Amino acid sequence: MKTKELCLDDILNNIDEINDAGKDKEVTITHKRLNADFTFLVPELKDLVSIGGKDSDMNISEVYKALSMNLITRITDKMLKALKVSTQLDAVQKLFTKDEALLLMATLMDGLEDTAIVIKKK
Repeated sequence: MKTKELCLDDILNNIDEINDAGKDKEVTITHKRLNADFTFLVPELKDLVSIGGKDSDMNISEVYKALSMNLITRITDKMLKALKVSTQLDAVQKLFTKDEALLLMATLMDGLEDTAIVIKKK
């Protein structure tokens, strides 16, 4: 794809995309073990800073926190009680195994690419 310097036509032709940039995007996943859908906001980069651990491992507790913060699907008090937990974070940890959480985070992070920029080095 050939690109060029910014001009007025670029702005006018893409005004809707310009105005929609930064709006929250959602991803819905189906949890196969539960046979239920969960909707998450695509996390912002600032939410992901702490998930990188030492030796390029993911910090799983931070992954769970990021998932919990971006969960749109409502977990009611009755659901918390049934799971025998007190917080949404605890519920997410109980509902998603470590592997499921990592896969889910990778899926959500994939949604970040829609807003990516390309850096060209000379």
